[in-house]
Amino acid sequence: SRFTLSRIREIWGFSQWMLVAGIGQFFARKIDEFLVGRLGSATDLGLYSVAADLGQTPSLELSAPINRALFPALARATTTPSQFKEAVAKTVTAVNILILPAGFGLAAVSDLVIPVLLGARWSDAAPMLAMFAIAWALRYMAGPYSVVLMIHGNSRAFGLLNWVEAALVLAAGLALLSHGVSGLVWARSIAAVATMLVWVAVGRSA
Repeated sequence: SRFTLSRIREIWGFSQWMLVAGIGQFFARKIDEFLVGRLGSATDLGLYSVAADLGQTPSLELSAPINRALFPALARATTTPSQFKEAVAKTVTAVNILILPAGFGLAAVSDLVIPVLLGARWSDAAPMLAMFAIAWALRYMAGPYSVVLMIHGNSRAFGLLNWVEAALVLAAGLALLSHGVSGLVWARSIAAVATMLVWVAVGRSA
């Protein structure tokens, strides 16, 4: 074999949408925190950021490695369209057996987790943590569908959907901005559920 640039356009066509997706993911994760920073005090931003990051952790830490392992497994399940769809359905079920209990479990013990991990002075973050834990668990329910898009080579849809999520967070945040920080917590939660539904719809039609 020898070095060749004959497929550079194809590689760049895939890579550019991964770059778009990465930037979209950043904005989707930070837009609401920017709004909190503009709206509330430094204390509000601190509580919100801690609750958002901690609430996301169980679902993300379970979802990310599972999705990486799913790529080769699902790619081998493409013998027929019906077999592939059946494999995806089983995968979504298996993934959510782990993610949903982790998220809802963290929400149930949020009043205990915050003092233990962060100390009593962060106790005001507990109600936000409960909502974020549930919201992120619901958001990552659709994680396997991102793998489906990659297997089908649809990096463009993958990239654009991350910007759809950012737009949903921004729209919900602006709509509930008058309700203060609590409104932004609801905005993030609503956007998480809406994003999950969008990913499921696109993933199932891929």
